[in-house]
Amino acid sequence: MKIERFHIGGIEWPCVVPHKVFVGNPKSSVGICTLWKPIDKFANSIPENILENIGIIGQLLDPSGLNYMVRNLLANPRLKHLVVCGHDAVLEDKTVSEDRMSTRELLKLFFDLKTAEEVIREYIDESIPVDDVLNIIHNIQLIDLYKAESKQVVQRISRLEIEYQGNLWAPPKVYPYPSHNKNQIPILRSSTIVSDTIVDGYVLFLKNLLTYGVFQKRRKYPEGTLTGFSSKVVIKKEDPDNLFFDSDYLPPGCNKEYLERQYFPQVIGCKIADGEEYSYGSLLKGQVDYMVRVLLEDENSKDAVASLWNPEMHQNHNDPPCFVFAQVLILEDKLNFVCNMRSHNIIKCWPENAFAFRKLQGLIFNQLNLKYKDLKLGDLVVHSMSAQFNLNTKQKKIAESILEAGYKTIRKKYFAKDVINCFVFLDNRDIVLRIRSKGKVLREYRAKSARGMKNVMHLDGLDFLSDHAMYIGITLAEAEIALRMGLQFEQDKKLILGVGLDIDKSNGPIIAVDFDGVVHKYSEGWKDDSVYDEVITGTKEAIQQLKDMGFNLVIYSTRGNIPLQREEMEEYLNKHKIPYDLIVVGGKPYARYYVDDKAIRFKSWKQTLMEIKKYEKRRTDKNV
Repeated sequence: MKIERFHIGGIEWPCVVPHKVFVGNPKSSVGICTLWKPIDKFANSIPENILENIGIIGQLLDPSGLNYMVRNLLANPRLKHLVVCGHDAVLEDKTVSEDRMSTRELLKLFFDLKTAEEVIREYIDESIPVDDVLNIIHNIQLIDLYKAESKQVVQRISRLEIEYQGNLWAPPKVYPYPSHNKNQIPILRSSTIVSDTIVDGYVLFLKNLLTYGVFQKRRKYPEGTLTGFSSKVVIKKEDPDNLFFDSDYLPPGCNKEYLERQYFPQVIGCKIADGEEYSYGSLLKGQVDYMVRVLLEDENSKDAVASLWNPEMHQNHNDPPCFVFAQVLILEDKLNFVCNMRSHNIIKCWPENAFAFRKLQGLIFNQLNLKYKDLKLGDLVVHSMSAQFNLNTKQKKIAESILEAGYKTIRKKYFAKDVINCFVFLDNRDIVLRIRSKGKVLREYRAKSARGMKNVMHLDGLDFLSDHAMYIGITLAEAEIALRMGLQFEQDKKLILGVGLDIDKSNGPIIAVDFDGVVHKYSEGWKDDSVYDEVITGTKEAIQQLKDMGFNLVIYSTRGNIPLQREEMEEYLNKHKIPYDLIVVGGKPYARYYVDDKAIRFKSWKQTLMEIKKYEKRRTDKNV
């Protein structure tokens, strides 16, 4: 692929991704988009005289790539025809198309004036004016040759009236790149934190809010708040009869003495603080007994719920309750408690509420455990639809000091331990992923590629922490490379991609001999992937001569990328009694000489032996 840049109207072009496009004649009015088809593969199928008349060739694999295309088109506005050919993997793989936009369909929507503005709003950088983008649609003809053969593409291009140095339909332009920040990633504004204790969960939750919270200006809080949306903290192991406190990781005043003396009676009992109209306990009055009764009647009931929001009382109320809904569920012999908060101040209220909820969960558990002897205490889930703290000096300092004291220690505790272990290995032609916990296999998945594994796992609804997901992705990618190249794969062991690095050079200088077309006659090409043809005349005798000359004989082929084909090669060589020291797969190994059509060009074994002897004589004479 040529990597060149030109100047058009004082602008360097291609202005973006120059290393990923082919430029034939920048003065041409024709551009080509090959979608998912590799540019080199397309270019090799097109006559050279046609390539020289094409302005630019590029791919479009992902909707984000539309920005690169738009920028290059606007920087060279003499382009007037865009030929779309090649194939689109998204359209051809139904499991992928469920969650990915087809780039071919995206281009059709982009060049349709009825839908163009919607596509521009969704996919094009805001730094590029809409009117400039629409200019592309008005001035460039889209020619759809999706999955057409190369001959058809050539014929269609030949019929175009290609202009050179033609009039520009707009002044060449480049645009600034948009700046990105954490608040442009909506998914990170919500979170699910899983921890053993309330203190640990609180620190991790606080970290998430400080990192991804959104600033809001509110009437009650003129200094504003930092707010997170739909945030959940799941507490796994907190003992309600022996709550764990650590004053370094909690706001001032949130301690065991205060909670037991003042706050627990307001949540578990019906005590109302001086000057208040209600407490959570008073709003829950009778409802906790109801939840217990429902589950005693039917341990699988989904009706054990309590509502603290009374429309008649709390609509238009000056101070409505933040705790609005609770539900108790028994699942797999565990009692789980879910508490929904409409609004939650994470500095003032979150820790004391979490401790009170766990205490209340413990009391409900004790009553149910009298009947259900195998019942265990399950998760406490505190779900805050809006979690925030006020950006006044006091609350901000508290948040920062807690985070500074606790985050590094607590992060190590939760991110270093292997709660879920993922074991990846190869089995014949499959990549296998086993998800294990405490020595037990929870799930097993099989796929032919890393992308295929992603689809399988996605359909099963799996979700991982970001660092674990990245580790799994890298491991699956290594497994796929090993599978395709016929290499040994062992999880967490470095995958050596350098072909032939393990060849023992003490056996003599290496000569690498290609299998197909040099040993194996290969008269019908790749055919059905099989080793089907006879041995080229003189192969056995010539290779024996090379061995006698002291060479370390390595047979190599990309055919060996598939393990079963490598086995066929080995059987073939042994069957025809062709001597060799090693079979190497995945490309050319390190060698002194290569016998194929890209090194010592193979025409016959007689000619090849003459060439090698000539070079060896020169080498010997020089050393002497």
